[in-house]
Amino acid sequence: MMVPHLAVDARTEGSGTDQDAEFWRSFFAHRELCLRMCVRWLHGNRHDAEDALSRGVLRALGYHRRHPERIGSFRPWMLRLLHNLCVDIRAAQGRMIELPSEEDERIAMLFGPGVTPDRTLYASELRGVLDQAVAELPAWLHTVFCLRLLDEVPYPDICLQVQISPENARQRIQQARRRLRSQLRQFT
Repeated sequence: MMVPHLAVDARTEGSGTDQDAEFWRSFFAHRELCLRMCVRWLHGNRHDAEDALSRGVLRALGYHRRHPERIGSFRPWMLRLLHNLCVDIRAAQGRMIELPSEEDERIAMLFGPGVTPDRTLYASELRGVLDQAVAELPAWLHTVFCLRLLDEVPYPDICLQVQISPENARQRIQQARRRLRSQLRQFT
């Protein structure tokens, strides 16, 4: 979206120089492109991009006032300035460390680090539903399932204990998993 010519003139009236007026005309001619590029360089964060554009235009204006002869083509110069600023912003964001709140520390003391009460409750409910679902498996699936997944018995030993072929043991494990998966889908 282009800003009307009157807005540019109103913005530059207070500056008093033709150089400032030329700067603002060039900036508003490329503003949308500059903003789009800032959004891209800041991985889609429009608020940070608008902040970067505001800070960048102030830096650019200051530099333009001091060294107008050094600026060849406005657009690539402005994009380079904004790119460097966006890289600095991303680097600063990477160095920021979010400190835990007092409530986070209290929860960590009660339940352990990274464990919240709602996760603990969900895990216990899920464990109960899973135990119930395993208990409801038919005996011919339950035995093989428990031997393999709970007791971690290798397939050759399962075959000897239950007197079935290795293919049959694998097939029973897959059938038990399918049944459990369909029952647990209702829980999640």
